[in-house]
Amino acid sequence: MIRISEEDRLLLKLADPELAPDSLQTRKSVGWDVIMHKAQVHGVSSIAYLNLRKIGSSQIPSVVLAKMSQAYETTALRSLFILNQLQEIIKGFEGKGIKTTLLRGPAIGVTLYPQPAMRPFDDIDLLLEKKDIKPAKEI
Repeated sequence: MIRISEEDRLLLKLADPELAPDSLQTRKSVGWDVIMHKAQVHGVSSIAYLNLRKIGSSQIPSVVLAKMSQAYETTALRSLFILNQLQEIIKGFEGKGIKTTLLRGPAIGVTLYPQPAMRPFDDIDLLLEKKDIKPAKEI
């Protein structure tokens, strides 16, 4: 039988973008450092933070909320910057008649999550038709 730690069980719940606040029980004694580290490693720290904030439990140490808030704000700012860059790139391509298809990170962030910052991404992946590669490089 596979044993799942209390921290992993809690993180799995916190990673649900549609978590109902009343479905979560927390304890101060849980390994919050472990949870924060694993949330960062697995790219779910923003979702985890937003869910913890919704719960507003006195069982969550304030230092945990502060660290996760800072990580969330950093992710949100990076997401906004990348999305703004994406808009400029797409405008440039459209001005030259180049069609693009957005893939992966930003596409998932803006279509599947209530807030793009819930799905961290660091780059932009665009699919172009072969005939448009050379003109795209000139922009």
